[in-house]
Amino acid sequence: MGMYDTLLIPFENETLELQSKRFDCILQTYTQGDVVSGASSGIQIFFDEVDLDETGKQCNHNSPSSGTLTVFIILVDNVFLDSFLIEGKLQPDYILLKIDALKQKWMDKALIHQKLIQAIITRQGTIQILQTKIECALYAIRESRRLRNQPEPENRMDALFLSDETKRLMAGEDVMDVVESCLKNPPTLLFQPDIQLNTDPLQVYRL
Repeated sequence: MGMYDTLLIPFENETLELQSKRFDCILQTYTQGDVVSGASSGIQIFFDEVDLDETGKQCNHNSPSSGTLTVFIILVDNVFLDSFLIEGKLQPDYILLKIDALKQKWMDKALIHQKLIQAIITRQGTIQILQTKIECALYAIRESRRLRNQPEPENRMDALFLSDETKRLMAGEDVMDVVESCLKNPPTLLFQPDIQLNTDPLQVYRL
């Protein structure tokens, strides 16, 4: 098939993977909010058809399918902003009408601005989770090294505030297993972004 790029599309509890050779074909994977290498400026609408098996999951075009989704991709100034899904295989005339309607919709600067804010909030949360995972893993490594020289807490107060990672290491669990659990299941985040988007443009005028 050669080189391509992949766009990830949220669909119910699944993620659809659309492969494309329209962009720079650098084996990059893009999610909503990403700058797509090789995309053009302005509003671009593309579409693809996805086959679904009997369980509703994406399947290969050569595999037996029980349904089809027509997926529209919206890019604005090189940014993958949104997607729009319609059940079934559409006729060419309808696809052209839908593309034109989507182009008209995304000429709204306020809509673009709102989507960009949502993308930033999502990225902020993703970065925070990654940082928490890394910090937890580094802490487990430091504790493993410390416990080699000091296997027991210095006093009772220290013993009361041992982290789960320290307790597991003291119990003899392998440090790599502890690090792996940090990367898979990080501690609860202490900070949660509390940003509410105003989706009602008339809210400030309502009684």
